[in-house]
Amino acid sequence: MPDAAGAGQIWASPDYRVVYQLHNPPQQFIDDPITLPVNCTNDQSALSWFSRCDRPQSEIKEIASISGNTITFTSPVHISYRTSHTAQLSYYNYTHVKYAGIEGFTVKGGDDGQLRFEWAAYSWAKNIENTVWVGEGFAIDNSFRIEIRDSYIHDAAVSQPGGGAYAISFANGTAEVLVENNISMLTNKVMVARSSGAGSVFGYNYVDDGFINYSPQWQEVGLNASHMVGSHHVLFEGNYGFNFDSDDTHGNSTYHTVFRNSLTSVRKPYVNPADGKTYTDSVGSGNGPLRAAGPCCTRTI
Repeated sequence: MPDAAGAGQIWASPDYRVVYQLHNPPQQFIDDPITLPVNCTNDQSALSWFSRCDRPQSEIKEIASISGNTITFTSPVHISYRTSHTAQLSYYNYTHVKYAGIEGFTVKGGDDGQLRFEWAAYSWAKNIENTVWVGEGFAIDNSFRIEIRDSYIHDAAVSQPGGGAYAISFANGTAEVLVENNISMLTNKVMVARSSGAGSVFGYNYVDDGFINYSPQWQEVGLNASHMVGSHHVLFEGNYGFNFDSDDTHGNSTYHTVFRNSLTSVRKPYVNPADGKTYTDSVGSGNGPLRAAGPCCTRTI
């Protein structure tokens, strides 16, 4: 399909609901490693990074009942899935852990994500101090109805992009998560949603000082539910933050709602551990981009 940004053609569905970073002609440093034609038998490319191969728009559901060919879920489907695009239902061949909670302690020094919910449902973390990690502070993968609340997520070990310093991550179809009444400080991206997020709420949180330690003047992404193809339907309500943004680094995200937040366009002054200097966002400081909200590369069809 024609690329809205003007870079030739881009690999996308006709309605642009799913858009990968793959161009014709190729775009060096922008395109993801994707091999065409698609062969999902043994795919190791970006098509399988955070979803089943080439099925990035998805959500995990809980089955209430099955009657013949009719399956009833415990909550509504959040987006239409089209038989013309060979939509599928698939199931896990194991049981999700349910009703597991952790409360009231500090986690520090973890690698590959510090506190992970993997194949979990109806589980929670409450009143957790989550600090000095590599990967994600809270990683929620292949999970359903997880709750993160009343926690303090701060000071990633090395605040750099590339997956090493995200405060909160949804991935692999994770759906209907509640993130409420938390504080996030001095991380890279405050939150990412990678092929996931449907029906989730990020509400009444305080987030500040998203930064890159080797480029401290660059203002990172604050409220956010993107960073891989297919993420959809996340509500941001009642948060205080330096910005809302939606990146197209690895493709698009759709149908998010940003409602009644306080978005300041500036971070509070912070000290960069890499050089010991204090950085302050203001007009003329050279810091930026100073934007309160900047959904990337939107297109009206």
